[in-house]
Amino acid sequence: WEGLGIAAIEAQASGLPSVLSPALPQIAFCSRVAVKATELDDPFYWADLAMSAILDIGNREICADDVIEAGFDISQSAKW
Repeated sequence: WEGLGIAAIEAQASGLPSVLSPALPQIAFCSRVAVKATELDDPFYWADLAMSAILDIGNREICADDVIEAGFDISQSAKW
């Protein structure tokens, strides 16, 4: 279990569509490629979201600016 979802944030920065659990904090939904799965108990719902993301991957765009704007920028957070 990962409380923040760093892997999801990294995936979003690279433009990978991300189907995420609503259990993640809102800050983890930091780009236009993040999709919140609201029906946790319905595997068909999750499958539909995942298939939609896969089919849309041809439109993949880098979302690093979205992620930086959300406050995830190592060059700013690791200044000496």
